[in-house]
Amino acid sequence: MSKTVLIQLTTAGPGTGPFDLYCVDIFGNITGPFETNVPKSELVAGFTSPNACDDIAAVKIISKSTLCNGDDIILSLP
Repeated sequence: MSKTVLIQLTTAGPGTGPFDLYCVDIFGNITGPFETNVPKSELVAGFTSPNACDDIAAVKIISKSTLCNGDDIILSLP
């Protein structure tokens, strides 16, 4: 079974995206991706995914852009 999550970035720098989204459990184990090629515009507007794993505690967001040389983002879920 999957869990539905809402993910929204407050900002995303130039040259970032599209993004792949990964599940992070409470132990820091990473699985996925559960979504691929999510456009930056959708993440900034608020992206709902019904595909997150049941034990998700955080989302790891990785930009697929070759122009992006920043760190991966990990968002904790409430």
